[in-house]
Amino acid sequence: MKRAVKRALALGLTFSMVLAMCVGCGGKDMTDNDVNDVEWEDDTQNADSNCYNPYANSDFDVTTAEMPTRELENKVITYYSWTSLEEELNADTYGAKSLLNIMQKKFGVTFEQVAVGTHENYWSTLATLIASGNAPDIVKLPNWNCYPAPVSMDLLQPLDDLIDFSNPIWDDTKEAREAHKWNGKTYIPYAWEQLHSWFFYNKQMFKDYGLSNQTPYDLWKEDKWTWEAMEDLANQFVKKDASGEVVQWGMAMQNTDLLAATGLELVDTEGNFNIKDSKVATLMNMVYDMSSAGTGAMAPDDAVNLFKDGKVAMCTTTAYAMLYELNDMRLNDNLGWVPLPKMDENSEYYNQTRLEPGFAICKGASNPEAAALFIEMHKWYYTGYSFDSSLPRAQQNACMLEYKIGKNYLDKERRLSEEEIDYTMQFINQKYKNISIGWQGWFDTQTVPGYSDVVNGTANWSTTLEKIFPANQATINSYLSNKE
Repeated sequence: MKRAVKRALALGLTFSMVLAMCVGCGGKDMTDNDVNDVEWEDDTQNADSNCYNPYANSDFDVTTAEMPTRELENKVITYYSWTSLEEELNADTYGAKSLLNIMQKKFGVTFEQVAVGTHENYWSTLATLIASGNAPDIVKLPNWNCYPAPVSMDLLQPLDDLIDFSNPIWDDTKEAREAHKWNGKTYIPYAWEQLHSWFFYNKQMFKDYGLSNQTPYDLWKEDKWTWEAMEDLANQFVKKDASGEVVQWGMAMQNTDLLAATGLELVDTEGNFNIKDSKVATLMNMVYDMSSAGTGAMAPDDAVNLFKDGKVAMCTTTAYAMLYELNDMRLNDNLGWVPLPKMDENSEYYNQTRLEPGFAICKGASNPEAAALFIEMHKWYYTGYSFDSSLPRAQQNACMLEYKIGKNYLDKERRLSEEEIDYTMQFINQKYKNISIGWQGWFDTQTVPGYSDVVNGTANWSTTLEKIFPANQATINSYLSNKE
């Protein structure tokens, strides 16, 4: 399974030039009534103190942040994405209170999509648009591949002279923005940081195997939730058929998520390649030991479906899966979740996170002022975004208060109960160090290079590393050759 962004691209959207495809888009049409007149359910289900506040250590008050404003001469914003802005920004859900409709009402802005992108050629097609004189104003940045490709390829323009990042509304992503500067300039605004993965387990399978008191949660509470403990549990669930083929596994990883538990960025923002680190070797050697070449406890692929079908006892995947692919398991009280296990008893726990890059301004944009306003409005609209997407916001921000937007837009069957929120918050409140998936952009892949060979038992890690290292280092060097 790919994360939501990549799944949308994989649906077969093609790079057709769809000039003026979506003039005046923004979901439901505005009427002469102000957007405040459109009522939307305000969910007061959860107390503010129960939810994560990304500005908790700042004097910034999300409830009083001023709406950005600019005088625009050109009120048409062109954009490039893999889907429409209505879908990307949930215009159907928010209706007249969507960001697009608010901008249409307040600033008279309309939006035109100049092209639709796919995963395979996202940046090369943008380069073609720029070269042909059809550069869009704004570009939706995929969280799996926003850095370094578009900045190294000179597809974006710097934001420093267009957006005031000293405004405290940007404080929550300052560290990420500074770390991802290219030649001293800011190209990617970063809207928020969010938890990417939980470690899930099947409660019923643990009961069936007499392990109800030895679950990952039990081990976490005792501070014994380690890779070794995880591996020991996984090996107990292996089941083979008469021919010796594994038909039930103990563990599966969606995207080599346990890499975050090493505390390493596989490639840091300066391009340092850490794949030869001993911690990576420890991870990959464990995976090989659990592959078909060893115990067979690690399923090689299809993690979520196998887990959902009761053929895998534990898996790592996106945090929001508990509300979607795994929602039925959760509603039936068959889904448990905990943080990723730590490497060993002397190590720390880590969160795997994703940085939401938001939107960039394209090189050659004809309307950079309006594009900058859109980026500022996008930040204002979503300020205070919940660290875990399964949790409602800590509080309504200034935009939500002004337009009477509830804190929880999810359908009721996808909302966590008060008990589940409290359960989840005990992990969030630990404030473990965050390790982002940003390294994936260097390779345009979501798994550690060579992982497939190791998890399938085709080759051990030392052999695999020798094979894959030169080409991947060359890829990094090709990006860095464009950096001063």
